[in-house]
Amino acid sequence: GYDGDTGVFGGAVLSLENALGLGADVFGEVKVAQEAQTARLRIFDPDAVFDVVGLGLRLSYGAYEYDNTLFDYERMSVAPYAQMDFGGGQLEARVTFTQTEISTVAATASAILRADVGTQDATELGVSYRIGAADRDASGVTWGALVSVDYGVAGDAKLIRSEGQVNVFAPLPSGFALRSTLELGHVAGQGSHVTRATDRFVLGGASLRGFERGGVSVRDIDGAVLTDLGGTSFGALRSDVLLPVLTDLPGADVFVFADVGSVWGLDSAVPPSGTLQDTSDLRTSVGLGASYDFALGRLEGYLASPVSSQTGDQEQVFGLTFRAQF
Repeated sequence: GYDGDTGVFGGAVLSLENALGLGADVFGEVKVAQEAQTARLRIFDPDAVFDVVGLGLRLSYGAYEYDNTLFDYERMSVAPYAQMDFGGGQLEARVTFTQTEISTVAATASAILRADVGTQDATELGVSYRIGAADRDASGVTWGALVSVDYGVAGDAKLIRSEGQVNVFAPLPSGFALRSTLELGHVAGQGSHVTRATDRFVLGGASLRGFERGGVSVRDIDGAVLTDLGGTSFGALRSDVLLPVLTDLPGADVFVFADVGSVWGLDSAVPPSGTLQDTSDLRTSVGLGASYDFALGRLEGYLASPVSSQTGDQEQVFGLTFRAQF
């Protein structure tokens, strides 16, 4: 397939229900792309404890060499978790063990990024709650929400990370429909601990159309060298209006969209090499997109026009993604 964020890729997916007759579901995915190689495995038994509490395990590995960053990194994580229905939604508690290595930092990069080089381990306790769902087949307005908090308790990096997402789908007159997603996030170090580039947030690509993946960020501007550092806070609102076009073609959507978002905040103890660009000014874009689901996968593309941006933002007028199904 092809992904505008990572380039040409190949992959394979494994999905088993009631694997080996033991009641556990298994999902695995391997993806090899030009700029990222990832592997994920999830094992989950929904009725593990008195048919009320489900128990599972997530394993993941990723190696990232993005062309538009001045560093590479690898991350491994192991996360046992438990899930149960609660208050009309689904509650999850987990423990996540993570190891992250930042390497190959450009010699011209910001002193803040150069100080991030090395390997850090972290152990975090997390909880999340999911309720509702945005259902395009419903006759009225539907919505779903997810909130998540992870608290570092051991290791080299003790952080507090909180994120939230709300999805809405609303039918409109004359066959139109509104599809909208709001995302918010914040991360901070505890005590003397500070975040690194791989802990912070960036926007772009699918998260903020009209800008390259990671193209919206807090950055250190040192002459001609711009180092994207990520921010400790972000917000993004993506809204699509689905058009009554190609309605007789199952799997096809044509839409116009407007995106708005920002990334801000930095807690590094190292001073910048140049001028720190840290502003919560909004980036916005509008555009036209289309997607089509068929037997081999999903093809989605868009044309975007950034309306407002900041110095150093990496714009992306055309985005195209093809994801094969196995």
